[in-house]
Amino acid sequence: MTAETIEIEPVPFAYPQCGPLLRKKDVANCIAAAGVPLDLARGRAQTYARKGLIFTRERGENGWDSRLYEFHDAATAVVLSALHDAGISDSDVTARAAEACYAWNPDAASRDAKYKRDGGHLPPHPITRAVVGTAFAGESWIFNLDVWRNAQTEDRLICADLLRGGDESQPFPNPPEGFLPMCAVSMTLDHLLAPVARLLRPEGLH
Repeated sequence: MTAETIEIEPVPFAYPQCGPLLRKKDVANCIAAAGVPLDLARGRAQTYARKGLIFTRERGENGWDSRLYEFHDAATAVVLSALHDAGISDSDVTARAAEACYAWNPDAASRDAKYKRDGGHLPPHPITRAVVGTAFAGESWIFNLDVWRNAQTEDRLICADLLRGGDESQPFPNPPEGFLPMCAVSMTLDHLLAPVARLLRPEGLH
């Protein structure tokens, strides 16, 4: 599978709202908490929403500034902003990173079974579990990114993974012959997710 063109598929949001609905300024404040200048953080928040890298929960009536988000979306924006600060703004890479925050990876199903809630259900998104884990369970969460390239075909493979510290990472499953690792990025998310976690209402986590 190549990753030159990536589209993020929306997932159904048939679950109770968890935490307050957020405006763009709230998402920007979460980004800015890591030291990003506020004007730049506002621009990043809007860019991520316009490109579909973070989901909009309610569209509002007055353009982008009135759209509403949940904490999962703010947390994903924070991860994307950290990659941006590292100089990673390639559209395919950021799309794969956003997908890893929102979509559970079937190749990591046996590992991710550990992240199920009481009752046997996974949280809506991996980033949901990361925020709640760092905020309320004393866990550490890590975001990993790996890029592979085939020198003969020029195809590129991008693997992004979100996991709890101490759990087994999920590398790209059996890269086809001819693909070689080009780069790897690993980020500890604990301090980055802290501003998002502070927005949560504890009663919404049950």
